[in-house]
Amino acid sequence: WLLSVSFVDSITAVAVGEGGRVLRSADGGLNWDMFASGTSETLNSVAFSKSRVGIGTAVGEGQATALWTTNGGVTWSRVQLLGAPLRSIAYGDSAFAVAAGDGGRIFYTYNGGKNWTTISVLGTNKLMVLRTNKNLFGVSSAGGKITVVGDGGIILSSVGPDIPVSVRLPEESLVPTSIMLHQNYPNPFNPTTVISYQLSVVSDVRLSVYDVLGHEVAVLVNEARPAGMYRLTWDASHFPSGMYLCRLIAGSSIITRKLLLVK
Repeated sequence: WLLSVSFVDSITAVAVGEGGRVLRSADGGLNWDMFASGTSETLNSVAFSKSRVGIGTAVGEGQATALWTTNGGVTWSRVQLLGAPLRSIAYGDSAFAVAAGDGGRIFYTYNGGKNWTTISVLGTNKLMVLRTNKNLFGVSSAGGKITVVGDGGIILSSVGPDIPVSVRLPEESLVPTSIMLHQNYPNPFNPTTVISYQLSVVSDVRLSVYDVLGHEVAVLVNEARPAGMYRLTWDASHFPSGMYLCRLIAGSSIITRKLLLVK
């Protein structure tokens, strides 16, 4: 399988994929030749610098596999990064590039891809504030700005400070106008039930289940989420029958619903 393709210049293109495959075309994509990449790990994405012709990076599986080329994909050298598999790479202005992947991992370079620095998960630096450990599948950079997208519709942006960014939906869409925790269904239940809630604004969300003594027995959600409607299933197979309380804390709102588990 080939998973990504990028033009080096107006007539040269490079494609990458499974097994470390690197294909290169020197005639605008009509004919392709195979080149050695130096790895057998799957390459998920490839991109080339817009300002420095011939410089490019391919990223993939393993412990953040990254390959670097300075001659348009003819030869490659390995750049060892720490972290999880990487899914996407994009060049911005000059020699800046950013790569993103599993577990919310993001790396950036200022020298075209020779050296990389990590932006720590749930950490802060001058580029971006991260508040996710979700897998990230796409990244783009332009004008000094970075946007990353991933699992569950998460959107991270270097244009902050609120992360994730809000998403404007068309007027005809059903946009929640309030924060609400709906009654679970079915109720009573055995052993699973569906819990739904909605957010009208970007919020720090904690959705937990308590027993009747007030002990927190399960944390279902504990992260920032954009406005929207959400649904999840709670599996209470390992809990005894009885009354439970589901509590939603979103921003300054606290809402509680009763759940009845009958086995």
